[in-house]
Amino acid sequence: MNKPFLLRYLRPFLGLNSVTVISGLVIAAVMLASCSSAATPTPTAAAATEAATAITAPEVGQPFQLHGGEQISLPEERIWIKFEAVLVDSRCPKSVVCVQSGEARIQILAGLDKDEGSTLILSTNHPQDIANLGLYEIQLLAVEPYPFTTEQKIELKEYSITLKVVQK
Repeated sequence: MNKPFLLRYLRPFLGLNSVTVISGLVIAAVMLASCSSAATPTPTAAAATEAATAITAPEVGQPFQLHGGEQISLPEERIWIKFEAVLVDSRCPKSVVCVQSGEARIQILAGLDKDEGSTLILSTNHPQDIANLGLYEIQLLAVEPYPFTTEQKIELKEYSITLKVVQK
């Protein structure tokens, strides 16, 4: 009886009988096949992943977040806004009892179309402070993260602000 090529050469090295070697090869082939199919997503899964990670443009009247250093556009209104700096963050840390709440003051650069833009300052202490940009107003709704201790140093890229653009 002529034994299959693989069994003839593998059995002496493994010291196993033919059934064990064949079973091992079948299991390895099934595992390999399942790995290769999981690594290649179907077009439907790829499209769903792409749709989930797509960034939608903010709309007038709807709050949106902007991270430190990021720039975003409201294409229909031809507005662009860049979060440039946190000028002051003296908000009372969560781990401390304070007499005053403190404030976060941020700087944005905003413009219409392709103009150079204007530097605008907004504060959490003065919600009535609204930055004017043509026929629009920009409101600061929130600054995150909130400091936890007085020693905590938060980098610009760690901050996110929530803004809302409204038409006058």
